[in-house]
Parts: sequence; C-alpha cells; structure tokens
Amino acid sequence: MRHHRHSKPPRELRNLLTMGKQIQPHMFPQDCTGLIRFVQDHDPVVVIPYDSDSPQVVEVHTPCERAGVFCLWNQGLLPLLEYRHIPKSDHGPYFRVDSRLPVLEFIKSVQVEWNGHPALLQGRIYSPFECPKGQREKLEKWYSSLILWIRRHWVKNPVPLLGGYVGPTAFAAYRGGVTLLPMFAPPLTPQWISWSAAQDSLRSLPHCRGQEWPRI
Repeated sequence: MRHHRHSKPPRELRNLLTMGKQIQPHMFPQDCTGLIRFVQDHDPVVVIPYDSDSPQVVEVHTPCERAGVFCLWNQGLLPLLEYRHIPKSDHGPYFRVDSRLPVLEFIKSVQVEWNGHPALLQGRIYSPFECPKGQREKLEKWYSSLILWIRRHWVKNPVPLLGGYVGPTAFAAYRGGVTLLPMFAPPLTPQWISWSAAQDSLRSLPHCRGQEWPRI
C-alpha cells in the first residue's frame, strides 16, 4: 500500500476532496466491521487494495484490521476489474484502481495520539462518479444505500467543522474523551488546540451545534 497517514492528506486525496461524492465517518474497528458486514451481506462486494505493486487483484479479508486505502468493488456492477498501470510516479511504477470505474474508495479511521491524548482520524467513502451514465446511476443507487445505512445506525458528528457520522463504538470513545480529528493529524497550533478543547464542552450534549467554535 502506498498511501499513508501524514500531518496532512496525501496529494492525491487533497486534490479529490471537493470532487464527486463522499462521506467522512469516524469509526472504531467494531464499527468498520459492522459496515463491511452490511455492505457484503447486501451485495457481492469484495474489498481490495486501491493500489498495489502487482497487477494481481487480491481480496483483503480483514480491511478493518489494516491501514491503507481500499476499494469496495461491487461485482454486481462490475464483474471484472483490472488495475490500471501507472508507469511513472514519485515512488516508481505501480498499479491502481481506475477512478473511472463504478467502485468506491474506502479509508477507515486510524487511532492516533494527538497533543498527548487519544484521537481518531476521519475516514472516507468516496467516488468521483466518472463512469458512464448507465453505470453511474447504478453506482449512485448503491452509494446512497450505504449512506442511508450509516445515517440510520450511526450518530451525526457533533463537531461542526468535521461533519459526517460517527460509529457507535467510536461515539462512545468520543464521549469518554477521545478527540475527533479530520483525515489528517493537524499541526499543534494554538488555533487547532483551542478547537480541540472546545470538543470537551460538547461531550455531555453530543448533538449540540449552537456553540461558537474557534476559527481555524
């Protein structure tokens, strides 16, 4: 896997943040497992690495126990998937999923330590929806079913700047003191530290959004 967590998102992810459709959830492994179980119980979905050093497409059986960027491949929408060869990059040649295919990018949350406290980075389910119209309509329907399940079973993120949803186990950890962070570990500036401290006042009122939050 070539994508790793840094103090800011990888360049490829930063370029895509405002394109397509996405939801950015916070999840613990238990939440991730429940989500993947729903996805695979309702459709013939295989989880694979989003990119690889090999052209061979290999299923990842325990994505919730591994770091990296994955692809949710619904074989009902796309019976055959082959990696696209990228001959040149900063790290040499490699293979990756073609973004024009009717698949979803999946990044689970990562537990980290930030400012001396336990924290959780935001994950992502995303697609640029660049596939042909017929496939795009089916992909949008599938994507919408995932989002609907998340909205029904998870909690709307109480932190205004972040948005998205929080899995039940991750939400319990948040109530217990875990800091919810964006997809990257922010620098320890006074603004970010103040923003993080403001989360403490929301823990007893997790759905409150009326509070004035520090600007970043």
